[in-house]
Amino acid sequence: MSNRSCSNCDFFHTDRTPRPGTMARGQCRSYPPVAIANPRPTATEGSRTETLVLSRWPVVNADDWCGEFSAKPPTAKPTA
Repeated sequence: MSNRSCSNCDFFHTDRTPRPGTMARGQCRSYPPVAIANPRPTATEGSRTETLVLSRWPVVNADDWCGEFSAKPPTAKPTA
């Protein structure tokens, strides 16, 4: 049985190598990005706020896991 961690899941996506001494992290792409409301003060009127809506995939650690696990397909070995 394979290790059912995010790093072995087909939905796990990372675009960088972790810094030494830090845990590998990436995005879980099992579902579409989640909308996040980010209220912040306006630049012109500090008492009013405006809401910036962002969408992001959840950030997970490589050794996390969930019930949506789907094993990565085997990589094809190049033929000589």
